[in-house]
Order: sequence, then structure tokens, then C-alpha cells
Amino acid sequence: MGVFRIREVWLYSVLTVGLWPFPLLGILHVESSAVIAFVGFYVAGWAGIRDLQANKSFVKVLLRQWFFLLIPLLGGLLSVLWRPNCGWLDGLQFFILFPVISTVFAASLAWAITGHSFSKPFRLYVLVSLIPLLGGVLFDLGFHPQFYTYNHVFGGVLGPIYDEELAIRPGLFWFRVLTLLWAVGLWSWGAAKRNKFEMYPIFGVALLLVVVYLFRAEFGINTTHEAIAKDLKGIHHTLHFEIYYDPEVISEERIRIVGKEHEFRYQQLLDTIQVRVPQKIRSYLYPNSIRKAMLTGARYTNVAPVWLKQPQIHVLWSSYDEVMPHELAHVFSREFGLPVLRATFSVGLIEGFAVAVEPPEGTPDPHEQVAAILLDPKTAEWLGKDLASSVADKLSPMGFWSGRGAVSYTTMGSFVRFLMDRYGITKLKQVYPWGDFERVYQKNVYELTKEWVEFIRQLPSDGAQLSYARTRFSRPSLFEQDCPHFVPAYIRYAQAAQAAIERKQWLEAEQLSDEAIQLHPDFEPAYHIWVNAVLHRTPEKVIPKLKSLKYANWLTYRQRGDAYALTGDTLLARQMWNEARLRVPAFSYAIQERLARRADFLAHSTLLRMILTPHVNPEILAAQLEMGKTAPVWFRVYLADRFAELENWKAAASALEPVVKDSKQGIFRDLVTMDFARWLLWSGQDEKAAAILEGYLGLSNPNPIQKRCIDLRHQAEWWWKRGGSSAAFSPKP
Repeated sequence: MGVFRIREVWLYSVLTVGLWPFPLLGILHVESSAVIAFVGFYVAGWAGIRDLQANKSFVKVLLRQWFFLLIPLLGGLLSVLWRPNCGWLDGLQFFILFPVISTVFAASLAWAITGHSFSKPFRLYVLVSLIPLLGGVLFDLGFHPQFYTYNHVFGGVLGPIYDEELAIRPGLFWFRVLTLLWAVGLWSWGAAKRNKFEMYPIFGVALLLVVVYLFRAEFGINTTHEAIAKDLKGIHHTLHFEIYYDPEVISEERIRIVGKEHEFRYQQLLDTIQVRVPQKIRSYLYPNSIRKAMLTGARYTNVAPVWLKQPQIHVLWSSYDEVMPHELAHVFSREFGLPVLRATFSVGLIEGFAVAVEPPEGTPDPHEQVAAILLDPKTAEWLGKDLASSVADKLSPMGFWSGRGAVSYTTMGSFVRFLMDRYGITKLKQVYPWGDFERVYQKNVYELTKEWVEFIRQLPSDGAQLSYARTRFSRPSLFEQDCPHFVPAYIRYAQAAQAAIERKQWLEAEQLSDEAIQLHPDFEPAYHIWVNAVLHRTPEKVIPKLKSLKYANWLTYRQRGDAYALTGDTLLARQMWNEARLRVPAFSYAIQERLARRADFLAHSTLLRMILTPHVNPEILAAQLEMGKTAPVWFRVYLADRFAELENWKAAASALEPVVKDSKQGIFRDLVTMDFARWLLWSGQDEKAAAILEGYLGLSNPNPIQKRCIDLRHQAEWWWKRGGSSAAFSPKP
């Protein structure tokens, strides 16, 4: 048997060295554990069958295979000498859950097969293994609204590739218990065939397996639609949607607005793409990332699983405004995707299409970002040495996913938008399923990307666009990070502190953020959370706390200015706010405008304290205006913000109306007009909102905020012409 031992050592050694060059696979963590489990399952089966046929005991076979697993284990730990692995303890956990348990399953399957007299047992072993290997993935992802899959062979995939923080659900541990249960059943079968065991215990194991599979949703092994609907509790029906939400987070009035927004975006996409989704679309709105991760396996990644029979989108509520239209675009693309898959193998086309048809977000669009990033030779390198070739390469899954997310999404969105505008939506729908550019366009993809590059280079760009693109494109991908998936304790404390802020638990937020600061004294976001918890109670504590920071961004300077203002030092307050404004990114128009006018409050210390106190009722703030007291124009803006937070959108609109009327043309007026029109729209004043935004329709070169105003104008008109009431958007009885 020495030859088999040498071969196993050789196989695992080659595997270990082969994984080292790859960033995610070269360290001991979930991805490498899954690969090792997959290889180990077949190595253990191959070697185990031969050992068992040579009358070796099951225990010796299993222990031998566990011993050989030490090679990739030590190799994964050894890689810390040249590549950081902050999460190596998690890696050990995954190594036990994945390769170690998969090897038990492998040895048990080999034991069961060798209990019979098959002529080619390893061939049968491979064929049988395809059932859990492929069948499990197909069953999990093909028939359930989930983005994780647990597997008896390789352990599993915990969630989407873009989620840096893994969703380690209880279902993973229950599933590996299920794997061991299968192993017990297979071992019992093999023992019975060798006359070492009675058959009746197998029926007990089978009964346990049936129970686990019947209650797989309760164990967290699978997620069903019914489980999500039960957890979220709320459901709102419109003509084309079933919207599932948490009524404790989203009010009844707000969900009616959400329903109308869904219907408007549906009509927009219908007009643009010229296809209709024949079934009702399920829209799941998750109240927070924790519940989303526990239910679906996707923590922050928003997903539209186009391959499922029922069209649906899964969206985190905090990112609803930005991502809902993007995910809905994926639902529409089902109608011209490949059969069964309802998508395309060209991942760049999938995401590029969704980006291309997104509504404006108040930031530079994809064309503007790519054009701006090319202004700087250093940042242009992020797009690749040959931009046309690198974009063509991003059509493939590896080319798209291995790059930086912002770069891949934005460049492909710009390229697909170019194809739509120049060649029309019909050709894009024709090329989408198979990616056969030459057949559809009579040009290969490299010729088309060169046309796109020529178009991009002719676009004007400015510093704000470059600043925005540089900020987005500089974020490293998961493959570039030193410690992927690792979330340090200080970040966890900061996240918990922010959650306490949202619950208005100020003391808890102060304590948790202080813990984060103690662990990482230079972690600036923790200071910002701490200030939000403390400033309105004891502003004098803020100044020395923020002075201890070595580096400070605009928010730190703004908070220092707020603290000085509340303690009566107006000179230093003004100085800090000026410093803050100098550090605000050029593309952050709203922040710049607010900081430019913050000093107006220095003559109104009472009003300043009131707007910096998060729990002050806006009715009290409004009373200051009714009493006839002089107040800066921005007081009305902050007052509107408070009313909007309480979903009193009519009062928010009333507070902003004088500001809009008295403001001169410029970015400030655009910003307040956008908010004013939104509050009008949400309070049922659709016609008035449309009239307010009418002047934006004729602009020849609108800025990003004006583009949002134009989009809002279309929305207001659409709502108004359909009566504005919720009944106009509801399904007919």
C-alpha cells in the first residue's frame, strides 16, 4: 500500500502548491476548504476502495485519509508567511466542516460500495457522487429563493461572491450533521452486507433522514418562499408585484408609495426594453443585513435570481432606492435570455444591461465616470492597458468577477448603453443570450469595444466626475484584499453601535463605539458614531476626543465645528466647518451646500442646538417659525428633513416651499427642488410636483441632480395621469 500512500501525498502536495498563487484559495479559509473537500472526497474514495478491497478496516482507512489531509491543512497555514490570513481560526472551522466531514462521507460511501462485488467500484462511486454533487446544487439554487448551497461533497457555498462578510448560518452546521447521518447510513449498509451488522438500524437512520428533509426549512438547510414571507410578515399587492416587507420597519403609507414606485419602474423598463414580464414579480424587502443573510445567504448583495420559475428580486431596504431598478432590469432580461437559465453566460452583458437601463442616481453616469478616469494616466491603468480588450474580456465570468466591482459594472454598463444608443435595443436583445456579436452586429466584440472607446474619449469631463470615479474605482476587489471575509472586532463593535444609534439607544451606542475606539484608536468611523451618540448630550466631551485622531476627514471636522458651536466658540466652529468643506469630495453636492450654509446658524444658538438634537420633535422646531423668530433658510431644510423622517411628507413639503421660491438658480435650488417635489409626490400632490419640475425637461446639458429631477418629473406625471391613488396601481378584483 505504500504506492497509494505516495500517490496521495503527491496529489495533496500538488493541490496545496497549486492553490498558493491564487489570492482567495492560497489561504486557509472557506474557498480553499471547499476545493480541498472536493478533491479530498475523490482521493479518499479512490484510495479507500483499494484499501477496503485489501481488507483494511474502515477505521484505518478513515484515519489514513484524515492524516493525508494534514498536507493541505499545513500548506494553508504555511501561506501566512507570504500572505496575511487574519481569519485563520475561521479557516480551521471550515476545514473541519468541509474536508474532514466530506472525507467521512467518502469513506462511508466507499465502504458501502465495497460491500458488494462490483467490477468497477470507483466508477460507480463517481456516478453515485454526482447525485449529491450536482443534484444538491440544482435542488438548492434551482428551486429555492436562496443564494447559498450546502453540499455533501465539497461542503458548500455560503453566499454571493461580492459579500465580504460571510453568512455563517445555523443551517450549515445542521447540514453537516445531515452529511454525517448519511455516512452512518452508508456505513451501516456496508456493515450489513459484510454480515457485521443487522439491517434494522438502517431503517432508523432512514427515518431520521426523512424527518430532516421534511423540516429542512426549519433547520435552515433550505429557504422557501413561505419561510421568507412568514419572517417578513407584511405583503402588499400591486398590478404587477407582490411586495414582501416588515411592517415594523416599513409603514403602511410608505409601502403604498413603494408599490407605486415599483409600478413606475416597471413601465419605464417596459417602454425601454419593449418586453413584458408575464408573471407577477415578487419583491422581497429585507429590514437589515442580518435577517437577509440568515434567510437567503446574501448579506449586502442584492440579487434577482432570474433562473427561478417565479420572477423575483431580493433587496436590502437601506439600499432600496439605489438598487431596486437595477434588480428589476434583471427580471426583464429573463424574457430574452437563454432557455431554462433565463440569462446568458456573458456575465458582463447581464450586469452591463442592468446598469445601462438604471435611472439617474444624482452622480456621474457610467459614460462620464469612464471618460473622467481616462484623464489621469495613473487611474486609467485601473481599466486595463488596452481598454477595448479589457472590456471585451469582462464579458466572461472570470474576467468580470476577478476585476474590481465598480470597474466591471461601470465599464460594462457604459459599453452596453453605447450599444443600445447606437444600434438599438432589438440587436442588444438578440446578442444577449449567446453573446454572438458577429452574427448580430456583423462586427466582432473587439471592433465594437474600439468604437465605444472612441466615443468615450470624445466626451467632456471635469474634476468632480474624476473625483467620484477615482473614489469608486480605487476600492480593491475581494481578490486583492489581504484578509478577505475577515471582520475585525472593532468593526463589529462599530456596526453594533450604529445599530444602537438607529434604535436611539444613545448610551449603548456610546459604549459600543468607545470599545471600537479602544481596539483601534485610528478607526475614524467609530469616532463619528460616538459623536452622534454624545454630541447632543455633552458636546464638551467631543472636542478632546476628536483631537486625538491623527488623520481626519470632512465629517470629523464638521463634528468638531458642531461641538465648538454648541460650547459657544463660534470662531473655531466657523474654522472647522471651512476645513470640512475643503475636504468634501467635489461630487458630494448636497454636503457641500449644507456646509456652505452651516455658519448661518451661529447667530441662532438655540436653533443650532435643536437641529443637532436627534430626538427633538419637528413640531417644536416649526413652532419657532410660527412665533416669528428670524431663522436662516437652512433651518427650513433641516425642519423638512425631520418631518420626512417621521413620514409627515406634507409638512416636509410645506417647510421647503418658501425655500424653493426664494432660491436663485444653482445646485442648491436643484437639491431643495428635488426634495420638495419628492415630498409633494409622496403626500399625494402629484400634479403640483409635476408642475414644479416642468422647467427641467428642456435642459440641454443637465447636471446629475437635474437628471434626477427630470426622472422625478416623469414619475410625478405618470402617477398623476393614473389618478395618484393606490387603487390605480392595485390589481383588479
